[in-house]
Amino acid sequence: MTATSDTFKDIVGNESTGTLGNIKIDRTAPKTNANLPQANANGWYSSSVNITLGATDNLSGVDKTWYKFDGDEYSLYTGALVFETNGTHSLSFYSVDKAGNEEAAGNVTIKLNNGKPSIKGVPDRTPDGMSGNVAWYRNEVLVHWICTDEISGIASCPEDTLIDTERTDNVVTGTAINNAGLSATASVKLNLDKTAPIVSINGVEENATYSIGSVPAFSCAATDNLSGVQGNCKVEYLYGGSPNQVGSITIRAVASDVAGNNARIDAHFKIVYDFGSFVEASGLPGRYDENRVPVYKAGGILTVKFQVRKTDGTVVPVRYTSKEVNGVQQPIVEWLVPVKGSSVSQGSGHSVTWDEGAQVLVYDWNTTKDMVGYWQVGIKMDDGQIFTMTIGLE
Repeated sequence: MTATSDTFKDIVGNESTGTLGNIKIDRTAPKTNANLPQANANGWYSSSVNITLGATDNLSGVDKTWYKFDGDEYSLYTGALVFETNGTHSLSFYSVDKAGNEEAAGNVTIKLNNGKPSIKGVPDRTPDGMSGNVAWYRNEVLVHWICTDEISGIASCPEDTLIDTERTDNVVTGTAINNAGLSATASVKLNLDKTAPIVSINGVEENATYSIGSVPAFSCAATDNLSGVQGNCKVEYLYGGSPNQVGSITIRAVASDVAGNNARIDAHFKIVYDFGSFVEASGLPGRYDENRVPVYKAGGILTVKFQVRKTDGTVVPVRYTSKEVNGVQQPIVEWLVPVKGSSVSQGSGHSVTWDEGAQVLVYDWNTTKDMVGYWQVGIKMDDGQIFTMTIGLE
């Protein structure tokens, strides 16, 4: 506070002294502070923010305080403020003292996010199989987590999670945290089946030998303890023909489960002819010796006839002398080179012919007079069997 004195004189020369007191001078602007809670370590709030503005002036005193958020117009401050708008915002404020001094505006930044982040888990590929609305995988699955927060951003998102346990309803959980400290959790449920079905073949025995026409009916069965069998088990001929042909047969049963695991099993068996008998030999005079062995006159063509039969006794019509195997013609029936004595020839000789009318296989054996004795004659079938009989020449 200041007082000042001065002398005054009128026009006739009278003087008088006067004093002017109680003069107040304030040339300093007030100072305003914003008071609000401490933000988290990332500088964010997760709930509404209570703000108070406090102004001081040591001389004339504070007259009014003004504030605004972002680009709004200034408003007169009358009491505590509650800020609830998500996002990054600026609070500007200033005060005016009673002397009219106005301070430069101060400001603080307020970052508020009261919403949780978003998180979802995404498998690294589409399912390998579906059973209705149930998805199945047959190999381990890597779940990738996608975390988003459009306001404060993501502070923490889980690493990819590996699922490698066979079971239904594998559940993995991931948690995302945003910069405001709020969290959200998501789960992914997957079904994993890495094991192929169990397949069996029924009806035939492994490495068994069956006569042509008597192969048992066979089928297959499949079970799967997790995803279940997809469709039906199927049996197919892998090689070797069919039950109506002789030879070494391999059949294969195949099955798949819903998850896409494939299983197979092979069965092996052999189909052979039931050799009926040598029907007769003709063309040369003949007789039976004391052992009922046929004996013929040597020196000429001896026609040997024989049949191949199924188990039920019906004749197998061997109309073709050869068949194609892997692009190569192979004989169906071969006449073995006759051997004198009791030994059985393993060497193949000439092919035989089929007599449609008599339903017999025929071989013309050209004998000479010096072939006197007992001979082993026979045939070799394409199933590997050898059948022989003894014929005498005299």
